Amino acid sequence: MSDKKYLNEIGSFLERKFPGRVGVIDKALLYIDSEKSDGYAVMVSHDETEATIAIDSVFESYFLDDTRVEKVLWRFLTILTKDMHITKYYKGTFHYKTKFELVDSKRDVEVFGTTMIWLYPY
Repeated sequence: MSDKKYLNEIGSFLERKFPGRVGVIDKALLYIDSEKSDGYAVMVSHDETEATIAIDSVFESYFLDDTRVEKVLWRFLTILTKDMHITKYYKGTFHYKTKFELVDSKRDVEVFGTTMIWLYPY
């Protein structure tokens, strides 16, 4: 089975579970939007040499010579099954940092990543 067919099959499955929130772009990028208007999308994409999983602008990249696409897709689906804690940091009213944490059923916390703005307006 080709890598792109994996994305299409997973996209079809997720569309049945989350109607209207799943998209596939150029058969190489699959994303699922948050059900909240101010939420963050989770996506997986790949080309011949690299696969990427992202939440907002935080990325995990995998070189496909070291990793099989199935492992990357499994990680993507695992992220979708975990609770996500999003912590937003403010200085006054300026939002300067966001931390994404994944929490499993045993309440173990894994930090997926953090975004920051480097030019502060104060």
